[in-house]
Amino acid sequence: MNEQCHNCGYDLMGLPNRGKCPECGEPYDKLSLYRAAKAKEPAFVRHIAWITLAILTLLVLVCGGALSTQADNPWGAIAITVIVAGVTGFGAFAYWWAERSERRASE
Repeated sequence: MNEQCHNCGYDLMGLPNRGKCPECGEPYDKLSLYRAAKAKEPAFVRHIAWITLAILTLLVLVCGGALSTQADNPWGAIAITVIVAGVTGFGAFAYWWAERSERRASE
């Protein structure tokens, strides 16, 4: 994360989370700087983690379903598929929820 004063560009790395810029005296809040930088990112970049996990979840379900049709014990393949898809699906949901909560907190 690039922590620079929004007024003069002074590097604020290593300084407290709130204070005044040593270069120009402008007050800063690193959380606000972080949120401003995050808001400038394209929406796809902000969402890429949970989108990737959601796609992985769908792939696990499709591949697991296809493999269960060929397995000697289809219930075992289905159980493993459901467990793996549940974990990746929960990860996608957790990323989405954290991003949603952060966005609402910044509004």
